[in-house]
Amino acid sequence: MNKKRSLFLKSILTAMLFIIATTWISSNHGIKVQAASINHPTSIKQIFPDTILAEVMKNALGKSDVQDVVSQADLDQVTSIIGTSEGIRSLEGIEYLPNLTQVYLEDNNLSDISLLGGLVNLTDVYLDANPLSDISSLAKLKNLTNLYVSDCQVKDISALVSLSKLESLTADNNQISDVRALKGLTNLTTLVLYNNQIEDISALGNLRNIVQLELENQVGINNAINYQSQITIVNKVKDVTGALIIPSTISHNGVYQNQNITWSLNHYSKDVTYTFQKQVKIGVSTATFSGTIHQPLKAVPSYNGITYQLITTYKDEKGKELSTSKVGSKKYQANDVYSASPKNIPGYSLVAFPSNQAGKFGQSNIIVNYIYKANNYQLTSTFKDEKGKEISASVIDNRKYNINDMYSTKKVTIPGYSLIAIPRNQNGFFGTNNITVNYVYKKDSFSEKYSKEDKNMSPKVKLKKILPKTGDNGDSLNVMVGLLLILSTICINKVCHKPSK
Repeated sequence: MNKKRSLFLKSILTAMLFIIATTWISSNHGIKVQAASINHPTSIKQIFPDTILAEVMKNALGKSDVQDVVSQADLDQVTSIIGTSEGIRSLEGIEYLPNLTQVYLEDNNLSDISLLGGLVNLTDVYLDANPLSDISSLAKLKNLTNLYVSDCQVKDISALVSLSKLESLTADNNQISDVRALKGLTNLTTLVLYNNQIEDISALGNLRNIVQLELENQVGINNAINYQSQITIVNKVKDVTGALIIPSTISHNGVYQNQNITWSLNHYSKDVTYTFQKQVKIGVSTATFSGTIHQPLKAVPSYNGITYQLITTYKDEKGKELSTSKVGSKKYQANDVYSASPKNIPGYSLVAFPSNQAGKFGQSNIIVNYIYKANNYQLTSTFKDEKGKEISASVIDNRKYNINDMYSTKKVTIPGYSLIAIPRNQNGFFGTNNITVNYVYKKDSFSEKYSKEDKNMSPKVKLKKILPKTGDNGDSLNVMVGLLLILSTICINKVCHKPSK
């Protein structure tokens, strides 16, 4: 009985420990999404190590000195911070302000705003003119309605994708190039994005509540490529409908055709550019979407005007030249792009495309070798009558012939048939097709005559036919010998049976 009671108590204790542990883990996990709190009254200076921020908080808390002690209850009363152009470098301590709704921290030295991520009651955040590049922590601020991050170093605004309450976004003078995160933020009324790197605004077409829109002076910068005499890039600038915007101007006498911008350059330039400008309407606001796209060019070594040639050869697998090599007339410089192409050579098939069929010149001529394999062809002889009926099995030559190979065929002897004529292609050379030599025969006339008569005659008539006619000499000697033998036999028989006297 005691053992059962002990086992029961152990089970109860285990269950209680499990419940306590689960509750503790859940509670600690929940704290991660809430603002932090201080456990006991602490001086402002200790809570906010940044001396300038401590001064700002002293005023916000209504205290006279940063050494003054405040409680969590005091911190809970703060709903707004104004610290514009103060030189603040760190926001440490701001996490203890759970009811903060507005922060005015423009023109400071803030590069890390991650501590704002736990202040879920924030509605207005002003961070203009800070050395700030990462705003990913703002993704948790579901109540945010106004965000100001002008004149920062922001490139990525994907953190804003789920901030459905956002009404105003001012982010001019940054490095933003992708605005797809704003596609679903239909509560936006103000959108200021001038002086960025935006080339495609098709994602903004759904923002029907926009009343203030600024999109001028975008500066797109492509990845650098090596300088060469001819440069071609694809136009990627799109308006609110997704249609390409035709360039307004193109530097270095470039031309625009089939969505491509092409420059023919006589000498090195550090970059080539084109501009664009178009009036667009989003919501009820009309604005100018304009800018300049830069294509940086890498300098390449100069080789004192030395030019190079593109040489193309066409050979079989044994290295025999099948067609005259092509020496291009164009003079290439180092890093110039080239492209070769194969020839159609009768009787041959290309084995594979050379790995250097296309590319860029280095400091030597380029030789592109195309290797071909001879096609195999078949020789067949047929034997038919004048009506095309096969009278002897066709003969297929087992040898594999190639173009220009010599061949010859022979007639066959077919009993009862005679060859009408020797085929014109009985012998010759292969071209680019299989060859069939048709031998045509005619049935011999006597064979045909007797064959027809034999089929229609009765046995008696046939027997009669084979007996010699008058005048036939073929078997005369045999007949005479036979008659003499018969007469001799009769005479001997009579002599032998004559009665004696």
